[in-house]
Amino acid sequence: MRTASLGLVTLILAVNVLSVRAWIHPGILHKLSDISRMSSYITAGLAGTNSPQYQDYLLFAADKFSSDAYQMSTPVATLTSRASFEADATAAYQNALMWKLTGIQLHAAKSISIMNAWSGTLKSVDPNYLDMQLASSLGPFMMTNAAEIIRYTSAGWTASGISSFSSMLNNVFYPRLNNHTGVQYQANVGTGNTKALMAFGVFTENTTMYNEAISLYSNEKCSGLALDISATGQSSESGRDQGHVQLGLGNLAESCQIAWLQGTNDLFSLLSNRLLTGYEYTAKYNLGNTVAYDATFQRCDANLLGGPFNVISTTGRGTFRPIYELAYAHYVSLGGLSMPFSLQIINKVGTEEGNTSPADGSGWGTLKYRL
Repeated sequence: MRTASLGLVTLILAVNVLSVRAWIHPGILHKLSDISRMSSYITAGLAGTNSPQYQDYLLFAADKFSSDAYQMSTPVATLTSRASFEADATAAYQNALMWKLTGIQLHAAKSISIMNAWSGTLKSVDPNYLDMQLASSLGPFMMTNAAEIIRYTSAGWTASGISSFSSMLNNVFYPRLNNHTGVQYQANVGTGNTKALMAFGVFTENTTMYNEAISLYSNEKCSGLALDISATGQSSESGRDQGHVQLGLGNLAESCQIAWLQGTNDLFSLLSNRLLTGYEYTAKYNLGNTVAYDATFQRCDANLLGGPFNVISTTGRGTFRPIYELAYAHYVSLGGLSMPFSLQIINKVGTEEGNTSPADGSGWGTLKYRL
């Protein structure tokens, strides 16, 4: 069903792929004004004015990945697994943000040391590794956010360090993300690839790479927006489990955030705010409500994962990933729209923290995005 309608979907989802004339830096998940807003909550909190944002900051600052004493793993020349790189990438990102929020140079030094160690050692991602694209997207996305903050906040990163990091993005990770054969670019893997590619494009100021990611967000044959979220809001992985559904939603929202900050495309609004519809469908179901499920709307090659899935999955139901604050801030706080089920989750959670698998999303949305 979905393959037959691909041409129509592509036509409907055509977006304006723009030539980026003036890059905004930092400008992946956060601009300087965003970081200044976070700092204002911290300043107010230290002066005695409490807020959910300040409470989230206290949790963020106490997190092991935010510590300037974080003990990184030993970098390797070839990635054959994800865990060590993703943990180090998360520490690099959170220390970079801590540097700008606190002004403590030790945080900048920690972030720089992690990025330099990996970019000076890593030469390839094993092409036989089943998760080679996840290994080339989720952790690298986090580390590129770190690099973007450090590079543009006078943190002391050398030109040679920046060059080595750029080379790692272009020569180690991009070749893996540029592979659309086999089972690559499907569902949450594809949405993770897209946000990573977009981040790489911003950091390296590569307009071709950035525009490729903008196009993939809409038109990729197994993870484009209309093939990932139906008109009712159902995810192509709703029958698989709720964890992967929320991972995909978070990936899409982070791609939207990058394009929004760069001022090139309003991906949030595509297909009548389709991403909002996806968030609300998933939030409603995970809060214990009944939703309509269309068994004909499946991810590509669902049979490889035990599908096709005839009913919506209860696996992971009621476990909320830290993805809701970003979407709510954009659609409701800025856009004046309504997301009642997402709001229920936000209120139930209280303050968003990080992910159990640290690079599955940037997390900590109460501090970063709540307005």
